[in-house]
Amino acid sequence: MRRIYPLGMLSLLLLLTAAACHEEVAPSQTGTPAPSPAVSLAPIASASPVSAIVQDDAPLTARIENRDDGFAVKLEDASFASVLQTVVSADRNMPVVHLVRRLTALDDVRQRYRLDLVAIDPDDRSVRVYPLVDLALADTYAADSLAFIRGFADPAHLVLTKLRQSADSSALLSDIALFDIRSGKTETLIEAAVPIATNDFVAVARLSASRDKLVLNSFTGGKLWIADLQARTIRSPERLFRNHWPLANLYLSPDGERFWYPVMDVGLKLYDTEGRELATIAADGGLREYPPLKWSPSGNYALEEYTLTDSGEHVFYGEEGVAFIAAQAMRIYDRDGGVVWRYEQASADEFFEWSGWLPGSDSGVLRSYGLQQRQDQPPQRTNVSYRLTDIASGSMTTLARASSLEQLDQPQAFATEEGDILFVDAANARIVSLHNTLGSSPYAELLTAPDDATIVWAVPDWEQQTTSVYRYDRSTRTTTVTKWSPAGNRLQLVDDAYTVDSELVYHLLHKLP
Repeated sequence: MRRIYPLGMLSLLLLLTAAACHEEVAPSQTGTPAPSPAVSLAPIASASPVSAIVQDDAPLTARIENRDDGFAVKLEDASFASVLQTVVSADRNMPVVHLVRRLTALDDVRQRYRLDLVAIDPDDRSVRVYPLVDLALADTYAADSLAFIRGFADPAHLVLTKLRQSADSSALLSDIALFDIRSGKTETLIEAAVPIATNDFVAVARLSASRDKLVLNSFTGGKLWIADLQARTIRSPERLFRNHWPLANLYLSPDGERFWYPVMDVGLKLYDTEGRELATIAADGGLREYPPLKWSPSGNYALEEYTLTDSGEHVFYGEEGVAFIAAQAMRIYDRDGGVVWRYEQASADEFFEWSGWLPGSDSGVLRSYGLQQRQDQPPQRTNVSYRLTDIASGSMTTLARASSLEQLDQPQAFATEEGDILFVDAANARIVSLHNTLGSSPYAELLTAPDDATIVWAVPDWEQQTTSVYRYDRSTRTTTVTKWSPAGNRLQLVDDAYTVDSELVYHLLHKLP
């Protein structure tokens, strides 16, 4: 989803999309080398309800139900159970971990708030349950933003923010802990690391790319916490960085060392985690999409796209009411906020957008296009072209379109904000768009990590209520497809054999020939 705003406005709400009530959140993460994304508005993370047998005081138990196409995990003796997160280690021999929440009414005011970690070994279809939190809460708003797996310290250990209450119940406290996936043991690294009022919540949380630092920011209070996981210390700058509904306004670098932050009538300011101001982007007119800056995977650069005026003539509503800007200019900043280079439309008819980064690279793809206005319909992009762009130097190479994935020698894949998947052969300057290949524009979900031998993606068919999972082998240039019903459940790749969805169903994938 996208939102548009002028840089000088702190509210960030010039235009809201029709889907404004569905803020992006990261309800699930994978153990890939990339850092986990910043989490925005965590209290409204989508939780997947699971059928359960109600026995309020019983511990959570789980069993495996075998199916022809895999197996399902059934939660028993649980009331109002919801799957908050699923995480898959980069070491595919490690169990898959699901964070499960249970809510039970204790009286007219309080609820019993329980969290369990459910570890699944797909190879032998075994399941283990580890209790994590058991609290009586009058309000779960702040709790839902703190009760998260933040990422992997290493392939065998998860970083958790683990809940407990203050003595007077006026605030929630969060220990920062390590969970050993194999043994199920939890080790506290920093006690009571993050205190937060029950009417506030965590707006942004990121584990650094180096996996030794956790940065968190509270939404209303604006408190910033920087936890050093190796030294087991935590610090906070005196300055507060408050957010403004409904968006998180702190744009963290992947290494967690720097962040951009909007300041009313000034623009965007760059800070380090000591709270020191490093640079300013002046509010010089033009509209930006949210977030206004895109950090490169290394954190060495940030990219800004914008229009040249504040008028709405270059703001458009596409499918499902999603807003986008037809950008006319782009600036690249280094990690200290200095301008590296600037690009502006070559003619009044050229517009562009940053499609995304090549995996683990500071190069990416710039999509250029014209706009054809249509009566009572969104404008149509015309004359679409793609350029491989080196952010450090500003050099651009036009990418020729291939008609099929098999025509690419060394394909790298990444997903775009519009649900497309682009396959790029950088060495031979060629590209394939999944939308163009399928002849339609479904929302596709890329499931594989960059270093995987195969490229796996899922495409839902809402009319037929089916999900198709494609696996492409780079070495043999062959594709297999596995299809099942229903469509719409969020998927993650577990290993070469399985995907798991948000209902805890493990789907068996067809083997490659």
